[in-house]
Amino acid sequence: MHPPVGKATAFRRILRAGAVSFLFSLACNSLAVAQTVEGLARVGDDGRISVSGHSFRLYGIELARLGRDCGTTRRPVRCADKSVLVLRDIVDGFVHCHPAGGDEALCTIAGKRMFDERIDIAERLLIEGFAFAGENAPARYRRLERVARARENGVWGDDFIDIR
Repeated sequence: MHPPVGKATAFRRILRAGAVSFLFSLACNSLAVAQTVEGLARVGDDGRISVSGHSFRLYGIELARLGRDCGTTRRPVRCADKSVLVLRDIVDGFVHCHPAGGDEALCTIAGKRMFDERIDIAERLLIEGFAFAGENAPARYRRLERVARARENGVWGDDFIDIR
């Protein structure tokens, strides 16, 4: 049998438990932040995004393979698959990537104006019609692919042949 506990002792126990849970939540948050990779990004010819020494494929999508083309909007002229050129235009600057398992990551870029929401790069490729929703894609990615198809964006245009 435990001796009776005074109000001061009970208060200290509650305070100690609160402090422990607070420190635990801080530790968990710092682990989550440590997994986020951010920095200036480069897009390889294979469509992989390289950020701070890490290389990722975009989670939940497959880039459409449309054939090689050369982008003339920037110097030096770069040649790659058309969907990779579109991805390079989207990924222009600072990128945040959250690993999603394996070599895939959910990557975002800043909005056009200060305090705008971050833009999901995969969503942007889907809505512009330069990617397909993958097997592991969230439902919203599949919806965006259907919207792009209905609007005939990108690969869904009149001269597109469905090869899937």
